Amino acid sequence: MKKNLLLPLFVLICSTAFAQYVEGRYYTHDGQKVEGLVEHVYQARFGKTPDNYIMFRPEKGAKKTKLTTKDIQSFAIGKDSFVVIKNFELNSMAKYNEDFARVIKSGKINLYLFYTTKGTDPTPVRVYLAEKNGKIVTMHHKDDLEQNLNTFFGDDKEFARKIQGNKLKGNEIEKIVEEYNTRNK
Repeated sequence: MKKNLLLPLFVLICSTAFAQYVEGRYYTHDGQKVEGLVEHVYQARFGKTPDNYIMFRPEKGAKKTKLTTKDIQSFAIGKDSFVVIKNFELNSMAKYNEDFARVIKSGKINLYLFYTTKGTDPTPVRVYLAEKNGKIVTMHHKDDLEQNLNTFFGDDKEFARKIQGNKLKGNEIEKIVEEYNTRNK
């Protein structure tokens, strides 16, 4: 019984001990920019509750405040921008009304990186999400690309033929979306 209680306590202590506040900013829903120290926190949740939120301090040593998608529209840490995306799913068990995702590419197709974990395991999981005309889908595997080829790239038949059968590795989806957006401004 003691072992069962010690592991969650250890995970909680470690996650708190390694938390990093860095210079950043967030934007309120009415567009106000607020600068200070930001920590991006993510952990898989059950139900449709967002996995991501930020802890904010106006300055070092100040009281921290938890901010969610209900409180702010976006935030940035360094060069990384995070926005609220809505109505998406990672799989049949993980469906979201809204959550934060990092913007990777913007254009006719927006590419995001969604941060979560596998249940209570604190190991980070990052999933690519592509958005076009309000539709958001995972774009992490070859099957995802093939399944959504016409929806996302069908308006550029030459480009769709070029990537058909492509095996995605690493950040190749970033290159594919960047090339498509450059061709289709």
